[in-house]
Amino acid sequence: MGVKNFTVQFHDNKVIYSPGQPVNGSILIELEEPMRMKAVKIKFSGKAQVSWTETRSTGKTTYTVRYSSCEQYFKEEVSVYGEGSVGAFANSEELPAGQSVFPFQFFLPPTLPSSFEGAHGHVRYLIHASIDRPWHFDPKTKAAFTVLDSYDLNLETDARISPTAEDSKTICCWCCASNPITAVVRADRTGYVPGEFITINATAENGSTRKLKLTRASVVQ
Repeated sequence: MGVKNFTVQFHDNKVIYSPGQPVNGSILIELEEPMRMKAVKIKFSGKAQVSWTETRSTGKTTYTVRYSSCEQYFKEEVSVYGEGSVGAFANSEELPAGQSVFPFQFFLPPTLPSSFEGAHGHVRYLIHASIDRPWHFDPKTKAAFTVLDSYDLNLETDARISPTAEDSKTICCWCCASNPITAVVRADRTGYVPGEFITINATAENGSTRKLKLTRASVVQ
């Protein structure tokens, strides 16, 4: 009994935004029975965080040093029901059973870095929602969205250069060496922005006596 559904929903299921755009959505709360609460709150946040460790040695002693840092781009909390809210729900203290929907809109700051996930850090943008119930456990939910900062590649003259790489490998079997397997790979250009396709042209020449079962390309960060 209690909260049956508590989710953050994005308008038209849009989860990718550019800096300066509005993030539109709603908070859906579905209750099995009426619930007294102080407020329904939404928090919008954007933050970068990094952390890594390094091993140091002093004489015979080895120890690990941990480095970490974070940068908050924005953090804003609003109340859409009960205390702190405005409009029809400003003085409400009990949410009825069934579904209740609370729309929201938040304008992103005009300058933000793109979302990022790495081994030692990340840039994340989140929407947190919580039901404030005094002397009770506060139900919480959250949803992530992606920010892609636009960048004009025309400013980078080298981005139009088509890079080429070539490599070869000789397969040895005991004392006999075959002719090499040679591969030449070329991309259509050097620079890309998020959402673009990377076109790769590759040719392989198999000078060995073995069959090639698979060719594969990967993007490495």
